Amino acid sequence: AQLSTSMGVGNWGKERGRIFLDTFFQMVDLSAHNTILEIGCDDGYLLRQLKQRGGKDFIGIEPSIAKSQELDGIHFYKEFANEDLKLPHLCDLIYAVGVFEHIEDMNSMLSFCKKNLSKEGKLFFLVPNVQKQLEDGDPALFIHQHIQYFTEDSARSLLARHGFVVKSIIKVRDELNVLATLSEEKISMEDISSVPYQQRLEHVLEKTQEL
Repeated sequence: AQLSTSMGVGNWGKERGRIFLDTFFQMVDLSAHNTILEIGCDDGYLLRQLKQRGGKDFIGIEPSIAKSQELDGIHFYKEFANEDLKLPHLCDLIYAVGVFEHIEDMNSMLSFCKKNLSKEGKLFFLVPNVQKQLEDGDPALFIHQHIQYFTEDSARSLLARHGFVVKSIIKVRDELNVLATLSEEKISMEDISSVPYQQRLEHVLEKTQEL
């Protein structure tokens, strides 16, 4: 229930926004970016918070809004972010908060980011970190019905396959804050250590059944 609360709504929504922005500003110099895009911007709460702190052009993509329009100096597009969508201008920073775990086609999403990002631009995203749940065989891993599940290794590998290199990752609670840039060089992808989640999950379920 807490995680599903929109940013800026009620005490917890404002606290979520504060937690995110604290980490965001540790990793991103907002003054170095002119055009900033949020994927899955909801009502634009975070964009408005950033607009108060710097930057020039702000864009939000959100398929659930009523219509595309400019509001409070922010350009809102009623669209899905995928490889077919080309924005009028390249972006210096593209970010997404709690979105990538819900995307069916991450290849299409990252193709969109790559196509609409300036040469020196940055990609920032926040996703749940499921490493411990995989290692524990935790049945609650599926409680939010996410489509994508991320660990630090899998995030690095996914980005490398699309020509991105990770500049930094900060872990906050059970979340990964990832900052990446485009790379013209071929990025080596290390093997991802597999976690026997299925086996550990079955063990947990057997113990639960015994109890």
